[in-house]
Amino acid sequence: MDDSQSCAFGKDPSGNNHTDSPEEIGKTDQFPENTLESERGAGGSDEASDSKVRPGMNRHPALPENQGVESSNTTPSNHHCPSLSPVDTLSAGGLDWLSLSFYGSFDDSYWEQIRYHFSFAQQHAIENDHMNCFVKLPSEIMLKVEASGKGRGQSYCKWKFKYQGITFGIRDCQSSLVKDGQPPNIFIDIPSLPLLTYGESEILKLIYLVLDFLGYSIERVTPSRADLCVDLVDTSMSVIDEAVEKRCYVSRSRKFNKYLNNHVVETIRFGCPGSKTSVRIYNKFIECRNDIVKSQLLKDFRWGKKPDHELGAIRVEFQVMRDHLRDQHSIITYDDLITKRKSLARWLTHDWLRFTDKEPQPGHSDRVGPSVLWQKVIDAFDSWTGKGVEERSKRIVSGADITRLIYQIKGCVTSAIATTGKIPITYFELEKSIMDLLTPHYPLMIDDIRKKRKILEANHPYLVTDLTSSN
Repeated sequence: MDDSQSCAFGKDPSGNNHTDSPEEIGKTDQFPENTLESERGAGGSDEASDSKVRPGMNRHPALPENQGVESSNTTPSNHHCPSLSPVDTLSAGGLDWLSLSFYGSFDDSYWEQIRYHFSFAQQHAIENDHMNCFVKLPSEIMLKVEASGKGRGQSYCKWKFKYQGITFGIRDCQSSLVKDGQPPNIFIDIPSLPLLTYGESEILKLIYLVLDFLGYSIERVTPSRADLCVDLVDTSMSVIDEAVEKRCYVSRSRKFNKYLNNHVVETIRFGCPGSKTSVRIYNKFIECRNDIVKSQLLKDFRWGKKPDHELGAIRVEFQVMRDHLRDQHSIITYDDLITKRKSLARWLTHDWLRFTDKEPQPGHSDRVGPSVLWQKVIDAFDSWTGKGVEERSKRIVSGADITRLIYQIKGCVTSAIATTGKIPITYFELEKSIMDLLTPHYPLMIDDIRKKRKILEANHPYLVTDLTSSN
């Protein structure tokens, strides 16, 4: 991709700032520097939403888009992930998903350019022009703009883009302040893979960096969804299934569903789809056994080993939405989520759902304590929610397995050559037949390969390389 063709703007760390017009879209330029202050602090600080820092000051350096995630100072011990650094710790649980809503405003000198550049990139995405659907910020940050927006109703975001696996949504609204009673103007979804790869603290630094470059001042950060989970390694789902069948549990939800695979229970869910609070209990080892990257990250940071194939690893995952976070637990800001996550986990594992050794009597459920298994769940939640915000070193995680793609290529090329009626006898004849088929398509393939690479880098929080290339 020719970076000169991408939409480029943002605060220039070097101090060389320029402005542009629609006529100068092909030129790489920067937003003007200013003295805008933003209400934010370091990710993980209890005073994050109250402290003020100057955008561009004390930021974590952005990642070069062609390098993926930075490695630690030690040489990787395998193709998946380097050894744990001093700030990396093994934890039984963590956040599996975090959605944040941002109240704040874009600086006047940035807003019109944001609207133009993102609309320009979005139009190219609609036209499937993947070479020009990126917006380039300083520090080689490339934002992949999607063809459609995000959300609906008053919270609809006109522009949606991804960076390092994090999804950003921006409403066509320059300013949204809490006192005005308007919806937030930025919505961000952080799935499990970026959280595992970076850790919660680094994720927040990365998000704040992007927003700084966009000239955005934060007034409040509100969690709109938080998935809290723990994993029990070498524990079978049959233990949970048996307890459910014997009614050995206490739950605020009257409904539960079982999901089976070949008559074997893989997932049990308490709470209806769309519930403000729900829980899924499932075999995480089975779910991600074909995902090389996630399996290795879980082994390094959650499990400490590869689980037994017959038993697997049970995940207990609570999902709490904004309304219950706010109304039942007084969690208004992200800082509240940090300081109150231990009490939230306690309520979820004691009051909302609790497995017991025997069936509780109606009206006397408080007389029955947790089962041995559920006490392990409680202890695991206490272990990680009692700690500070997770710190983690950045790392290179290489995870692409192209074996299946190679087999597909082999099958397609074999069929194509056989259809031509030219049956090669030697390696030379086979190579010539393949070249005759593909050479006319080389120019288009070169462009397509660059497109695919940019999409991979925008969608994943790790460096994607072939696992077999170094073997």
